[in-house]
Amino acid sequence: MNRVIYFSPTNSTKDIAEYCSNFLNIPLVDLTSFKKINFFDYSALYNNIIICFPVYSQNIPLPVKDILKKIKTKNIIFIATYGRMATGNVLYEATKYTNAKIIGAAYVPTKHTYKDNERFSDFYKLDNLLFKLKINDYREASIPKRKKNLFASFFPNTRSRIGVKLKKTNNCTNCNICNKVCPTDSILNGEIKKTCIRCLSCLINCPNEGLDVSYLKPLRMYLEKDKLTQTIIYL
Repeated sequence: MNRVIYFSPTNSTKDIAEYCSNFLNIPLVDLTSFKKINFFDYSALYNNIIICFPVYSQNIPLPVKDILKKIKTKNIIFIATYGRMATGNVLYEATKYTNAKIIGAAYVPTKHTYKDNERFSDFYKLDNLLFKLKINDYREASIPKRKKNLFASFFPNTRSRIGVKLKKTNNCTNCNICNKVCPTDSILNGEIKKTCIRCLSCLINCPNEGLDVSYLKPLRMYLEKDKLTQTIIYL
C-alpha cells in the first residue's frame, strides 16, 4: 500500500505531488486542512509514502511535523519545496520525526507564498528519485545537514505573524470557507487567532476578497531576493 501525501496551502506543492502520483500511479492524499489532518487514518501501515510539503521560514510547518510523527510506513521519501529563497535544513530535520527508512529526498524550488514568482515546472528532474519506487529500490538515502539561518528556529510562527499582517475586510460574508481550508484551525469567519502560521490558504481560497494581506518593510526587502533555482536530489 503506497500513497503520495501533500501539505500545500497555496497549491504549488500540490502540483509536484500530483506529478509524483501520476508518475507512479499511486493514490494522492491531501492533508492540508486541519480537518483532513485530524480525520486521516493513522492506524494503517503503508509500504511506501512520499510526503510533499513547503519550507516555512527555513522550518518544517507544524502540521507536517504532526503528520510525520503519526504516520506509519516502512519507507518514506521527503520532497520539500522552497520559494527560491532558502531551504534551511528541513530534510535532515524531518528524519527526526519518523521511524521509517528514508529512501530518498529532494529540495524543489517553486513559487514563494508571498511572491509572484514562478512555479516549478521541470518535473522530469524528479524522475530518478521516483524511479526508485518503480524498481523497488529501497536502499537508504543519506541526507546531509545544510546551513540554516542562526535565528530561523527562534519563534518562526511569531516572526511570520509580525512580518505578515492579515486582516478581515468588509467584504467578508462569514461563509467560513477560511476555516475549512485552514491547516491549524486558526481562523473563524475571518477572525484570525494567534496560532495562525501565515500560510495564506484562507486568503487564496476566500471567494469574496474578505481578507487583506500586507508585509512589513523588512520582509519586503528580504523578498526582493530570488536567486536559488537548484533542485537537489538525495538518493
